[in-house]
Amino acid sequence: MTALQPPGAILHGAELPPNPDGEHLMGMPLAVPRYTAEEVRRFPNDRLRYEVIRGELFVTPAPGRPHQRAVRELCAALQAYVVAHGLGEALPAPFEVEFTEDSAVQPDVLVTLQPQGEPLTLKRLYGPPALVVEVVSYSSKRTDRLQKRELYQQESVPE
Repeated sequence: MTALQPPGAILHGAELPPNPDGEHLMGMPLAVPRYTAEEVRRFPNDRLRYEVIRGELFVTPAPGRPHQRAVRELCAALQAYVVAHGLGEALPAPFEVEFTEDSAVQPDVLVTLQPQGEPLTLKRLYGPPALVVEVVSYSSKRTDRLQKRELYQQESVPE
């Protein structure tokens, strides 16, 4: 005689019945590909923004006009200030900041100071800028507020 077990009870030594649909192995999660900054630079120029943070790829669509206007106005104001005070320069996106081999992003606006301790080339800045600004839009809010913010904090971006 078998006693009825309450729902959710754990039966020790119980055997699972065979799957009537045939032999199936338990699915394993696929390995997520890891990228380097160099690999991401070779992606097509298709109006999408490709960024890599700790090897994870983030793709966002090209920003809209309101976003770009905000970036333009903010960058112009910052540029006027840093030039007037002989501090450095402000650069709008797309301009790459490579923190590590597997982390390269394009902040909406970045400010470098003179003398910037990090190498600045015609194509990118290696290391943290003095200031980064992300104009948060609907398509980028999650990445901007979570992954990029954490990256900037971990990589010692002062502001």
